[in-house]
Amino acid sequence: MFFSNRQNITKSSDAPGLYVGHQLNNLGKAAKCGLFTFLPEGATNIRIKKGSGVLDLPGAKFAYSQRYTSEDERIDLSFTFNM
Repeated sequence: MFFSNRQNITKSSDAPGLYVGHQLNNLGKAAKCGLFTFLPEGATNIRIKKGSGVLDLPGAKFAYSQRYTSEDERIDLSFTFNM
């Protein structure tokens, strides 16, 4: 498990109120890998471009991508949302 507080969500220059997020990881070995990004309160119209979906829990939302990868694969998470 790895935790990072690095900012991976940026405001889009194309549309007001649109935010874009992206993460990727390459473990370098065969394993089950998951990327989870906490979405701010009030995030609406969440769209996953690359990834598995959205976990909508009471009080928190997470965009996530989770799957098994081989040694030379990477896992991507790309999404947009409105605020």
